[in-house]
Amino acid sequence: MNDGVNIPNGEYGVAPENENRNPIPRAPARSVIDRLLREPEEFLREMFQPGRTGGFLPVLTWRIIFAAAVFGAVMGGFHSVLMAGTSAVKLPLLYVLAVLICLPSFYTSNCLFGSRLSFLQVAAAFACATAVNAVMLAALAPVSLFFLVTSGSYGFHKLLNVFFCAVGGLCGIWYFVRAMRTAAEASGQRLRKGVMFIWLLLYAFVGTQLGWTLRPFFGAPGQPFEFIRKGRISNFYENIIQTISEPDSERNGRDN
Repeated sequence: MNDGVNIPNGEYGVAPENENRNPIPRAPARSVIDRLLREPEEFLREMFQPGRTGGFLPVLTWRIIFAAAVFGAVMGGFHSVLMAGTSAVKLPLLYVLAVLICLPSFYTSNCLFGSRLSFLQVAAAFACATAVNAVMLAALAPVSLFFLVTSGSYGFHKLLNVFFCAVGGLCGIWYFVRAMRTAAEASGQRLRKGVMFIWLLLYAFVGTQLGWTLRPFFGAPGQPFEFIRKGRISNFYENIIQTISEPDSERNGRDN
């Protein structure tokens, strides 16, 4: 009741009629990475809509390159500014090449087992997983930089960053499984976990050996700068065991 008092529209919380006709402007769209992390289900469902998948790939690729470059620069910072710069180039290259090497085999094997997912949908799932991996590494870069400044141990710096890469990789795998499940549901299929598990093992081996081939990323103290390490050919796993047993040995410094 207003007791006979006429209250003009727009006062005391009463909106004028013409305001209802003009919608309130929406806030700017949230960034792709923000939605990728905060709203994964909604983001994935939107990405896998017919005709929309391809538009997400360039955006995700640039995010991967930038985030991986940040962490790569910190990795190489133990040796020199030049090594930091080359690691900032090689780490994004590592992620992109690993996906390009393994993507055809994963898509083909899925097709053989009856999957109806398109090549772009599978590529988008990989892009999402790699973006999550790279963003996690970029988030851990300040921690790595802190220990780089406060600790002078090369072996500790290398093992710490390898551990961070493993954490980022696990986050990427978790997101990849989620993305493939969403893509399968969108096409009315069930997720083929066996094929995906075998492929993930292959992807892990390819990624680690490719990283070993593109070494050095850290640059051992006392060793000259090299863009690609020459000399003894071994493998990533052998070198990590050597680093744990002899953190600052001369042999360990020559091979990474």
